[in-house]
Amino acid sequence: MFTKFTEELTAITDLPDKPLDGVGGLNPAQLKAKFDEDPNKLKDFINDWIEAIAAGTAAANIGAKTSGGQNTTLQAVLNTLGEAVSVEYSGTLAADGWTGTEAPYMQDVTIPGVLSTDSPIIDLVPDDDDYATAVAEDTAWGSIYRAVASANTITFYAKEAPTVALTFKARCIRK
Repeated sequence: MFTKFTEELTAITDLPDKPLDGVGGLNPAQLKAKFDEDPNKLKDFINDWIEAIAAGTAAANIGAKTSGGQNTTLQAVLNTLGEAVSVEYSGTLAADGWTGTEAPYMQDVTIPGVLSTDSPIIDLVPDDDDYATAVAEDTAWGSIYRAVASANTITFYAKEAPTVALTFKARCIRK
C-alpha cells in the first residue's frame, strides 16, 4: 500500500547553532549521523515504493484515470512506459531544391526510416573544411523556420530560399 511521506525532516534545523560545543554537544560522528538522518528517511521511503511496484502489489492500491475515462492501475501505466531509443539521420537540402515563388519556400528531403509520428530535432552540419562556406551555410540555415516529418520524408519550410546546399542531422527519439 502506498502511503504519503509525512515525517518532518528537521534533523539539521533542530540542532543548536553550535552543535559541537558545550554540555550535551555532539562529537563529529554524532554530527555526521544527524546529517545522514533525513536523507536516509527519504531513501527508505522511496525504496519501499520501488519494492511495492516491483512486487506488483502497488497496482492494486492506486487507480488512475486515463484520458478516455477508463480506470487503469499503476501497473498498466508502468507497462506502457518503455525505454526510449534515439535514431539519427542525415540529409542535404539542395540549393536548387526549394519550391515556391514566395515565402514559405518548401523542400522535401527523402530519409528512409523517418516516421510520420517523429518530431525530429534538426541541426545544421556546417562545412568543416572551409570557414567561409560554413558561415554562408549558417546564415542560410537561419531562414529555415519549420521541419515536419512524414513517412520517410522531412519537409522543410523557409522564410527565404537558401542559395547554398545545407547538410543537416536529424535525431528522432522514440519509444
